[in-house]
Amino acid sequence: MSRTGIAIGFTGTRNGMTDYQRDVVEHFLSCLSSDIPIAIHHGGCVGADEEFHIAARRFTLVCTIIHHRPENTSQQAVGLVYNADRPARPYLDRNHAIVDESEYLIATPAGMREVMRSGTWSTIRYARKQGVPHLIIPPRTTR
Repeated sequence: MSRTGIAIGFTGTRNGMTDYQRDVVEHFLSCLSSDIPIAIHHGGCVGADEEFHIAARRFTLVCTIIHHRPENTSQQAVGLVYNADRPARPYLDRNHAIVDESEYLIATPAGMREVMRSGTWSTIRYARKQGVPHLIIPPRTTR
C-alpha cells in the first residue's frame, strides 16, 4: 500500500491460533488507527487464516481483505467475504506473494522452534530474507 495506508500480511497454522495468540492479534488489530486504510493479505485457509480474517473484520474499520488462494483448495475456509482475490498458486508461491504485497507480517506458528517443512515458518523465513518487518507471536506465554 502507499503512505496513505498499510498492508499487513498474515500466516498461521491450519490448526488455528492458541488463546494467547488470538488475544495478541486482537490487541494488535484494535490498536490500529481507524483513519488509516488497511489491506490484509492472507491465504484463506481453515484455522489461523480464518480466525485472523474474522478478527480483522471485527477490529478494523477501514479494511480491505485480499485472498491469496492456494491451488490446493482442500484446506480452504468457506464463507469468508473478500474484497479482492489473487490468482490461485502453489502454496510456496502464494506465501511469497503474501509477503511481497505486505509491509508487515504477523505470524502465529505452532511452536517457536523453526520447522523446515512448515508453510508458516517458510513464510517467516521469506519475510526475513526480504527484509519485511514481522511479529512472531508464540503459542503461549513463558510464565
